[in-house]
Amino acid sequence: MSDCTLCPNGEDLPLPDAKVTWLSSYLREVPESLQPLMGSMTCAMMEASLRNFGGDWEHDRHDHCLGSQLKSSVCGCTPDKSVLGMIWAQGVSGTISLVSSALILFDIFRNRNAKKTYYQILIGMCVYDIISSTCYALGPIMSPVTSGLYMARGNDFTCKLQAFGILWGITSFSYNAILSLYFLFTVKYKWSERNFRKVKYWVYIPLNALGLGLALGAIPFYDEGLYNCCIMRPPVIETYLPVFLFNFLPIGIAVLILVISSTMLCLDVYTHESQSNKYSIGNVVSHKRKSRLTRKVFWQSIFYVLSAVVVIPSMVLGMVLSYNTENQKYFYVNAIMAPCQGTFNAIVYFHRRGVFRKWSMVLGMVLSYNPENQKYFYVNAIMSPFQGTFNAIVYFHRRGVFRKWWRIMFPRDGESRTRATSSIRATSSATATVAMSQSLHLANQRRPDHSLPELEVH
Repeated sequence: MSDCTLCPNGEDLPLPDAKVTWLSSYLREVPESLQPLMGSMTCAMMEASLRNFGGDWEHDRHDHCLGSQLKSSVCGCTPDKSVLGMIWAQGVSGTISLVSSALILFDIFRNRNAKKTYYQILIGMCVYDIISSTCYALGPIMSPVTSGLYMARGNDFTCKLQAFGILWGITSFSYNAILSLYFLFTVKYKWSERNFRKVKYWVYIPLNALGLGLALGAIPFYDEGLYNCCIMRPPVIETYLPVFLFNFLPIGIAVLILVISSTMLCLDVYTHESQSNKYSIGNVVSHKRKSRLTRKVFWQSIFYVLSAVVVIPSMVLGMVLSYNTENQKYFYVNAIMAPCQGTFNAIVYFHRRGVFRKWSMVLGMVLSYNPENQKYFYVNAIMSPFQGTFNAIVYFHRRGVFRKWWRIMFPRDGESRTRATSSIRATSSATATVAMSQSLHLANQRRPDHSLPELEVH
C-alpha cells in the first residue's frame, strides 16, 4: 500500500469521474489486453492504482506518483508550488530574454549598422533567440489539453510548433560560434570587412539551412514535457538517439568551435603582449595603440562566448535528467537559465555602449521622488557623476600611474622610497620624450598605421 494521492496537497479529488487523458501517450508500453482499461481510466481509478502500487515496481513508486501529480489538473487538483515556480520562472526569464534581443535589434537598425558583418551576426543571434525565448515564455500554454499539465490550452499542433521553435532557436549558438570566429579572424589574421563580404553568405546560407533542417527532421519526436514541449526521451521512447542527434550534436559542435577559436584568440593576444618588450623604442606608441585595441576586442569576444557557455549546462541537464524530488533543483536552474542567452548578449552589447550609466541618469530625470522610488535615486546619485572617475581610472591605468604609486609605497627589496621615486621619474621622462619624438616622426611621414583592420567594438 502507498500513501500517494493524485492531488499534490493530499486533498480529495475535486473531479473523481473525470477521464485521465495523459495515459494515451503510454499505451504503446501496455499489453493490448489492458489498453481498453487504460483508455477509460478515471481520476478515482488512477488514484486507487497509485495507492496500491507495489510489487516489482516498488522502487519506482515515488517517481510514478510524482509524475501523475504533475498532470493531475484534469482532475481539478491544485498544482504543486514547485512546479508553479518553475513555470513562472521560465516565463519571466523567456520574456526578459525576448525583450533584450528585441532591444539589440532596435539599436542596430536605428544606427543603420545592419550592413556590417559584425552586426549581421548579432542580428542572426537575436532573431533565433527571439524565436526560442517566445516559445519558452509561453511555457505549458501550448501543450495539449489532454496532457493534464497546468495551464495547458493547446493541441498536438501547437505543441509541435513550440518544440520546433525551441529547437530551431538553438541555431543562435551556431551564430555565437560564428561571432567568435569573426573576432579570431579580425585580430589574428587581420581580416577586413572586404574579406568577410566575400565569404559570409557561404556561411549564412548553410548555417540557416542546417538549423531549419534539424528542427524539421525532429518533428516526429516532439511531445509535451514538464513545462514546455520538447523532444521525447526515455522512458517515452527507447533511446536517447533523437536527443543526441538534434540537440547535443549541434550544440556540441558550436561549443567546440567556441572553445577552439577562443583559445587561439587568447594565445594570440598573450603572444602579442609578451612580445611588447621586444619592440624598438621608436615603435612604442604604435604598438601600444594596437595592443589596446586588440585587448578590447579580445574581452568583447570572451564575454560573448561566456553568454552562450553559461546557458548550455542547464539545457543539457534538462534534456538528460528525469524529474523527481532529488533533481528538482536542476530543473529550477534549467527553467531560469535556458532562455537567458538573449539577456546575457544584451548585457554585453549595451555595457560596451555605456547604456547602463545613461539609464541611471534618465531614471533621475523621469521619476518623482517618493519612498517607492528611493532606490532608483540612490543609483542615480552614485552613478551619474561617475563618468569622469571611470575615464580617469582608465586613463591613468594605461599610463601606468597606479603601478608607479604601488612601487613608491611598497619599494622592492633593498630599494628606498627616494631611489624608487627617482628611478620612476627618470623612466617616465625618457618614455615621454621617446613617445613625443615618435609622434612627431609619424606626423612628418604622414603614413598612418594600417596593420590592424577596422574592428567592430563598442
